[in-house]
Amino acid sequence: MFFFIASCSSNKTNSVYLEKINNLEHFLNKKNISGIKAVSKYFIENKQWQHVYKAYQFLCINDANTDLYCALMWVTAQKTQKNAHIFDAAATNYHVKKSKYWLSQLMQVSNTAKQAVIIKLLQNKPLSDIEINSLIDSKAHYANALLIKGENQSHLPSLIEAAAIFITLQQWELAADSYVISSNIALMKNEATKARKYYYEALIYYDLAISPLKIKEVLSWGQLNGFTR
Repeated sequence: MFFFIASCSSNKTNSVYLEKINNLEHFLNKKNISGIKAVSKYFIENKQWQHVYKAYQFLCINDANTDLYCALMWVTAQKTQKNAHIFDAAATNYHVKKSKYWLSQLMQVSNTAKQAVIIKLLQNKPLSDIEINSLIDSKAHYANALLIKGENQSHLPSLIEAAAIFITLQQWELAADSYVISSNIALMKNEATKARKYYYEALIYYDLAISPLKIKEVLSWGQLNGFTR
């Protein structure tokens, strides 16, 4: 009887744990900040630091209280004792703050060739095609590398591929940025049809990103170039 009760208790605990993981993934996908904060309390209480870290990483970038959640992300990344999490936390802090301190932290925790490439990327340094391809299994970094390449080399295929990846990641503003750059490049190449198409795509994704200032800027640019009135 005792064994049966213990087994039931264990199954119930596992069921709750899986439910909370599913809730966290759902809230992250929906960018539900209040939901992420609520479910993260469960993981803190149960010392499930990898999930807490994931929640704080999102909040570091998306919550108004950036300083608090970026600090908590750094602490919980270290609690996981996993180099990949610690490196990603330092990279996120550097992405947000662009300070020498976080660049130094990145250098200290970097121990792979791929991480060295990511550091170059975060500093907006040009990457070779081999370096870009080394990031292909890290979608966000790979898309950013393509965006930089496309802008620096006026390479439309890279920009369009970057936009497609940003859309799958629901990074609407970066997708729109990619299309704006694409539209400008197409215009310089006298490809008016493409330029107009990319311009309208940019408007759609800036609207999804709720970026009124960028919408205003792009509308003005579109009027100047005869895409709209």
